Amino acid sequence: MAFEDEVKKESDKVFRLMSINLAVKATRSALTIDEFIQVNREGGVGDEAIRGLLFEDLRIGGRIFGEFLNAMKTDIRGRMGQLADEVFLVKQGTAQKKKWITVSDNPCPDCLPRHNETDSDRNWELRGKPRTGWSVCRTNCKCKLIPVGQIARHGEVLEPIKPGG
Repeated sequence: MAFEDEVKKESDKVFRLMSINLAVKATRSALTIDEFIQVNREGGVGDEAIRGLLFEDLRIGGRIFGEFLNAMKTDIRGRMGQLADEVFLVKQGTAQKKKWITVSDNPCPDCLPRHNETDSDRNWELRGKPRTGWSVCRTNCKCKLIPVGQIARHGEVLEPIKPGG
C-alpha cells in the first residue's frame, strides 16, 4: 500500500476514534446538565435562574462545560499525537520490529512494564499502541514505538544504532 493510502487509513481511524469520544463526552455532559436542572428545580430554583447559571457556566468554562471542553482538548491533542506517531511508523515501514519506549517521568502502571519490549507492528496493534486508549493513561500517553535499530527524537530518525557502540 502506498504511503499516502496508509496515512489516509490511519487518519480515518483516528477521526473515527475522535467521533466516538465526542459522542460519549457529549452524552455525559447532557446527563450532567439534566442532573443540574433536576437538582436545582427540586431545590426551588426557577427555570430562568437555572438557564442563567448554565449560560454563566458556559461563558466561564465552569464545572459543567469546562469539563467537556477540557476533555475534548485532551482527546484531540492525544489523537493528533497518535496520528503523528502512526505517520512516523508508516514512514519507517512495517518490516522492522518496534521497541516500546516509556518517556514519562511518571509512567502509568500499564506502560511501565512495556518499557524496552520489542514486538512486531501487528502484535503492537493487537496489544495496544501508545495513545490508543488501551492503557490507564489513554490519549495522555507519552510512550513511543521506535523502529529497532534506530534512535528517534521528536519523531525524526537521527541515526542507526551501531552494534557494539
